Amino acid sequence: MNIEIKKSIKPINYFEAINLLEKRLEDLHKNKDKELIWTLEHNEIFTAGTSYKENEILDNSINLIKTNRGGKITCHAPGQLICYFVLDLRKKKTLESLLLVLKKQLLKL
Repeated sequence: MNIEIKKSIKPINYFEAINLLEKRLEDLHKNKDKELIWTLEHNEIFTAGTSYKENEILDNSINLIKTNRGGKITCHAPGQLICYFVLDLRKKKTLESLLLVLKKQLLKL
């Protein structure tokens, strides 16, 4: 399995991380790069997924970044380890094969 394991020590800017992940996904789809498992931290930022509702915001002073991911509101902050996956699911024939790949790769972290 040709998966890059990347572990960032310092917090990574949220927008830089998302841009890198989207570029990697595009390159992976074109077979120009390999899959990626990336663990990192972000500086404090609040993101809103596609399921959040405006009335769920209790403090309007919070800078909320709207995203295209699923879910509601997430606070990312230093000390919170995040694991991003860029995997070609077309090559994972079953859920069991996907979980086996993840297990083997995550043990390397």
